[in-house]
Amino acid sequence: MSKKFTPYPWGNDSSKPRGSSRVFPALPAAALAAAVILAACEPPATPTIVDPLVPGDLAPVDSLRSVGPLTSVDLQTMQLTFNDLEVRKSKMLVSTNGNAPQSFTNTLMNKGIPVTAGASYSITEKPASLTSEITVNETTGEVTFGAAALAKVNADGPQTVTVQAAYQGKTASYTFTVTDHFSPRRDHASAVLNGELYVIGGNGWDGSSSSEVWRSADGGRTWDQAADINKRFAGRNEHTLEVIGNALYILGGQDDGRNRSDDVWASTDRGVTWYQVATAARYSPRRGHSSAVLGNTLYVIAGSLKDPTAADDDIWRSTDLGAAWTRVTKSIEGVFVSALRFRLYRHASVVVENRVYVIGGLRLSAPVGYSNDVWRSPSPISAANGLITFSRSEGDVNWAQVATGTRFSARRAHSAVVLNGAIYVIGGHDAAFNHLDDVWKSTDQGVTWTQAAVGDRFSARSSHTSATLSGELYVIGGYRGHDGLVNDVWKSTDQGVTWTNVHANP
Repeated sequence: MSKKFTPYPWGNDSSKPRGSSRVFPALPAAALAAAVILAACEPPATPTIVDPLVPGDLAPVDSLRSVGPLTSVDLQTMQLTFNDLEVRKSKMLVSTNGNAPQSFTNTLMNKGIPVTAGASYSITEKPASLTSEITVNETTGEVTFGAAALAKVNADGPQTVTVQAAYQGKTASYTFTVTDHFSPRRDHASAVLNGELYVIGGNGWDGSSSSEVWRSADGGRTWDQAADINKRFAGRNEHTLEVIGNALYILGGQDDGRNRSDDVWASTDRGVTWYQVATAARYSPRRGHSSAVLGNTLYVIAGSLKDPTAADDDIWRSTDLGAAWTRVTKSIEGVFVSALRFRLYRHASVVVENRVYVIGGLRLSAPVGYSNDVWRSPSPISAANGLITFSRSEGDVNWAQVATGTRFSARRAHSAVVLNGAIYVIGGHDAAFNHLDDVWKSTDQGVTWTQAAVGDRFSARSSHTSATLSGELYVIGGYRGHDGLVNDVWKSTDQGVTWTNVHANP
């Protein structure tokens, strides 16, 4: 039986009603990723956190709220502490390659005022084998760790370190964890390039959007952060990620302010540096869309648009690797396409035998509601001599619904992938916000479906990602409703029947 990984202490607290406030506990060590996490402190008062993951069809992911202004009475009774806001937001400093030494500091506060001098710092807890590897500057509190620390993490799992400050007869401490894993998140994007898994962006437990790029060269067991912090896109969620050749492409999404994007970013060096591709006409800004690649052509499909009066069932195409975009309306390469009959948000798309399949999602036009439809694009597309053409056939020039009979329930925020010609639909949530852990499979291009997973598998979730690598299926991270966010990585080696948690941490 595989173990399931709960990264935070409130992860199994199902007694809290959805959307309720939660009392912030001291954070213990958590399996995150090649990272240093400020995980616990001694706050002056127990702060209350507004749950950042209140469900709702188009509800925002709220950031942490301030606990309110401090009064003079508060200032008089405050204890020595580390910067509460930084700790609650899990401020991270990440080793980019596991070799170069890394360091960070956290702001010490005395009655709400930063301490700039006069404090002394010491490490009160750290792994015995890393006595000389993790050090603290006794005057500034700067903590430094090197390659041996991450080597131990890779071999034995997360390692915790506790730093204590002394000032004017008072003490305060915080604990961080050196890990080899990305932090829990939802609404991220994933892809596989040259045998490596990638996880990019998404929302953390505090509601903030990430611009991190994580990659794994060993099937999801260990991870390192790839991107140069000064040479990448802005933080985002509900975006998509595609691969053409040796390049990664990020398409659209939204930022912390729920501002939708129409940008396109690309990386040709395994996610280290990024450049903005789209400089000409682009698709309209959106989030919760899907995307696809046919040959060397990029497609962006539907989603929630910035202008609520605009149609959400549009399809945009780029034939020059994302630089310029045109809207697909009544014809594609001479083949007539009737008005599309779906306006969808948080759906999924896959490509099988050069056709695009659009699966499930939330319908934004009548009949509004959750869908288990499977739509198939017009006649197959072939790539010959670098040219993309449609093979015309009578009665096969329009988008059509293909699913019949028993199939997966209506849902959104699910994932879909293709393995050995079969389409898989995984997880998501229904209209009542019940999170799902089912796996459905179609071997006849979306017409009929059977439920694949019958054994031990990942916990129910939505807003996760899935991928295929070396003939295996992967499910990565996501949102588990009352049980919060996760950063686990699950793998199936038997076409979705049984699953194991491949990350080294229990």
